[in-house]
Amino acid sequence: ALRDAVDDIRVCVLDLTMPGMSGEETLVAMKRLCPELPVLLSSGYTQDSVARLLEVPGTAFLKKPYELAVLEQKLSELLADRVAATISNTGEAQAKAP
Repeated sequence: ALRDAVDDIRVCVLDLTMPGMSGEETLVAMKRLCPELPVLLSSGYTQDSVARLLEVPGTAFLKKPYELAVLEQKLSELLADRVAATISNTGEAQAKAP
């Protein structure tokens, strides 16, 4: 489904505990298809327990339970980071052009 809609998805909120495929496996698969997709990991576990996953670029963490305002803030930060990275990458490409 992600493969078909990759251009329409701006951000993903991903629970780390799911039946079937784990959150970590899902994150890896999503980033393989769309490395620039921002992903907000969500779990009842602590941030320390998922620190390794936060090394993946464009990934942030939100501990459950959370307030809507905190979710909105985290999503805004992820999207702002994506825009900044896009601008930075565009500038680097222009600087390298002859």
